[in-house]
Order: sequence, then structure tokens, then C-alpha cells
Amino acid sequence: MRDGFTQLELIVVIVIIGILSYAAIPKLSANRDDANIAVEVSKMGVCLEESSVYYLVHNTHIPVGYSSSCDDLICYSRTTNGASLIVTTDATAENYCADIDEIGGHLAQTYNF
Repeated sequence: MRDGFTQLELIVVIVIIGILSYAAIPKLSANRDDANIAVEVSKMGVCLEESSVYYLVHNTHIPVGYSSSCDDLICYSRTTNGASLIVTTDATAENYCADIDEIGGHLAQTYNF
């Protein structure tokens, strides 16, 4: 009776695990990127709501440091022009921002308060 596995059997199993890992890692990376984009789009939605309310109450745009949702944006940039808030996307800010136009591009526009 054999007590254990042969060296060849162990090498075959390690090679199979390596092949499966090689196939799975890009999928996990894509899922992480999708989650980062979803967070970014969600933060932009909250930032727009906060900006609108702040402008209605204070008759000025939301200052830097007032809202973490607005301050932590990576794939979007905001500029102001009078009563308008101009939102644009920056697909080069991070690797995962490459798909921001496709997923959250509908938020990139001019908002008039």
C-alpha cells in the first residue's frame, strides 16, 4: 500500500492550480474595478444632491472639505460657473476610470441651480 502521493502527482496538481489561478485573477480584478466604478458613481450622485441643497440654502457652491462625497471623487471633476456646476469625467485618473464614461457618463453634464 502507498502512504502518500508521488512527486509527479503533486506537480500535476500544482500545475492545474496554477492554470486555474491564471484564469481567475483577471476576473477578480475586473470585479474590483466594477465595484470601484459603482462607488464612484454613487459618490457623484450624493455629491450632486449635497451640492444642490447647499446651493439652495447658502446661495453659493459647496466648499472644498465640506462633503467627503464630493472631495473623494477620482473619476469625476467639478467646476463652477455662476450658478452652474459642470461635471466632467476623467477616464485617465485611475485604471478603473477607463469605463466611467460608459457606466457613469450620464452624470457628466452641466447642472444649473
